Amino acid sequence: MSVELGKETVRVSQVIGENTAQTIVENDIIVPDTKPDVANVLVLDGDVFIKNTECLQGKINISGTINYKILYLTDEAPKRVKSMESQSDFSYSMDFVNVREGMSCRADCGIEYFDYNIINGRKLNVKAILNITAKAACEDNIHIVSNVSNLEDVQVLEDNVKVNVYLGETESDVAVNEAMEIPAGKPPVKEILLTGLKITNAGYKVSDDKVAVNGMLNISTMYIADNEEENIQHMEHEVPFMQFIELPGLTDNSYCDMFCKIVDSNVEAAEDSDGELRFINIGAGINIKIAGFNLQSFLTIKDAYSPRNILNFEKSKFLNEYMMADENSPVNIKEILSVDDNEPHIEEVFNILSKPMLIDYAVENNSLSVEGLVVNNVLYISDNEEQPVCCMKKEIPFSQKINLDTADENASYRIRLDVLHNSYSIVSPSEIEQRLIINVNVKAFGQNEVALVDNVVENPVDESVLANQPSIVIYFAQPEDTLWNIAKKYYTTVDAIKAMNNMDSDHVAPGQQIFIPKRAS
Repeated sequence: MSVELGKETVRVSQVIGENTAQTIVENDIIVPDTKPDVANVLVLDGDVFIKNTECLQGKINISGTINYKILYLTDEAPKRVKSMESQSDFSYSMDFVNVREGMSCRADCGIEYFDYNIINGRKLNVKAILNITAKAACEDNIHIVSNVSNLEDVQVLEDNVKVNVYLGETESDVAVNEAMEIPAGKPPVKEILLTGLKITNAGYKVSDDKVAVNGMLNISTMYIADNEEENIQHMEHEVPFMQFIELPGLTDNSYCDMFCKIVDSNVEAAEDSDGELRFINIGAGINIKIAGFNLQSFLTIKDAYSPRNILNFEKSKFLNEYMMADENSPVNIKEILSVDDNEPHIEEVFNILSKPMLIDYAVENNSLSVEGLVVNNVLYISDNEEQPVCCMKKEIPFSQKINLDTADENASYRIRLDVLHNSYSIVSPSEIEQRLIINVNVKAFGQNEVALVDNVVENPVDESVLANQPSIVIYFAQPEDTLWNIAKKYYTTVDAIKAMNNMDSDHVAPGQQIFIPKRAS
């Protein structure tokens, strides 16, 4: 009767690889007929949205859209501040080793830098440098061998392995619709200039077979006031959202890999009961993707043999990825922003647009050192009639050390930077004090290699070798020896060696004298 292996089937999502790339997207933007000519661009900003990712043989195809937001001064007297928006589609093919058609993949994209050139008053050429990160995974079933049967006097060396059991992936769309009132003390809206939407404080709570996702949708609105001065105003609102998503197999001990992204939005001014535009109606679609995992321990066979049979194991390797840490660390920044000597002085600041960027990170002594940069666009009213509205661009470098007990150079890290707080005060006509809180979120992922037994081939022991073996072998342990390896080498058992040598434990020291009995026929 042949040897039989007892196996347990486990569903996993094996990481195939992760890759990063940069690409440049260039586009011409035509000023809409309803907008006046462009004299000077104050702010070129925007958002990038991934629309589709697809795994093909040896590559991942990524497609998306860039939404450009442009704030500019008009080419007329008096100069006025206007805005316009435009969209540009892009696609990118990223080479990926070992990726095959049908595998799952996920991509994230950020804008590193914008540049522009005013062709004429009705046309701009814009360039965006995009940073793209993609990750590919393959859903599979692995088989963990837990026992060997149909073999006489089999000796088994067991091991405990941790495997990230994959429960599956699901997604859900959330519609956020809210009528937001303009704060008391601020004038009504004449024209909306710029809006910015971002998701903050996104989190989840797991229960049996479901996960509750919650977060805040932050809406930043810059508008021209409907008053005599027609001055520029800025305000922020927050709208909470929550969604329950079902995923069979989830328990209180599960963890989830969660991605939330804004997929569409619409912002418009609305009237109150007096006919004034004192409401902002927001409609936004949020897509939530959840992948569920259970980190479980399995008892498996590391090695096995029989004093009467030689067992040759056919093995393969599985790369198991699991989350080691999910930490938030706020960074407090206070900085003086100074107007350049050739720039007009400040009379009034109406907004600072701040975007944090990750520059680099490194693992140092159980901690992760993160270096970043806050890119600021300071919009202000100047004391210069020829240049009444200005934009001062300033960068603030920052660093943060995050203590991680699990910090490892071989781990992979997903780092996200968000602005939690942004305020300022005018110190002098040429200086602004800015106060920021940047949240650094770090997700650390470790990997361990799990050896899987695929098959075992049984061959009988050469009896002539055993016949020539002395009744007792005196052996002196070598530095790398274990009692298991010694017993296997001499076709005996660990228990037989321990009994002959009056040993209480399996530990052997280098140079230790060990008596090894001959296997009984």
